[in-house]
Amino acid sequence: MTVTKRISSEQKDASDKAIKGPISPTSESSKSALLKNKQKPKVEISSHVIVKLVSFSLAVLFLPIAAYFSTLKYVFNGESLYSAILAAVVANIVVGIYVAVAVWEDQESQEKKDQ
Repeated sequence: MTVTKRISSEQKDASDKAIKGPISPTSESSKSALLKNKQKPKVEISSHVIVKLVSFSLAVLFLPIAAYFSTLKYVFNGESLYSAILAAVVANIVVGIYVAVAVWEDQESQEKKDQ
């Protein structure tokens, strides 16, 4: 049986001060200056990226299901194994197309940056 001990916030602060040692005023001001200069870059996501992500997500969700039930009824006459295999293949094709489109867009953006 393992026994764990919870450390209170005062104990943690005391142990942190013991490890770090006394803080000089110059080091505190340099830390605040570093924190002010270290800003998170703004990440802008264009609308076509969101549309593409949502469309491929919906395709991964609905196309395999549609392939399964349509082939189960009309192609394989109730043979669920073959319909399930086809649904898995369709899902993999959609994911592969998504990866190919992402690589193609990345290559285009690299070419634009190089010019």
